[in-house]
Amino acid sequence: MVFWHGDAAEQVALLQAVARNCTCSSDDGIVNGSCPAHRALLDQRWLDHVLFYRHIAPQLLAEEFFARQEPPGFPSQEHVDVALADAELSG
Repeated sequence: MVFWHGDAAEQVALLQAVARNCTCSSDDGIVNGSCPAHRALLDQRWLDHVLFYRHIAPQLLAEEFFARQEPPGFPSQEHVDVALADAELSG
């Protein structure tokens, strides 16, 4: 049994990332959960790491890239969150 230790918004973001990366094939439209994206949801260690990195990502990005003021047109936090979630699923 696994537990999600994040909040509801983080859970929604995780499930959206899984849906974007789902490769389950089904003739009747029912997801069987056999793809890597769905199997990742069964791994407590993976879930804990995703949540941890989601929480520290803004700090790491700030330290690495945002030493000065953000340039105009730089990706929003929402874009960063989506990219991080997708990277975690594919990595």
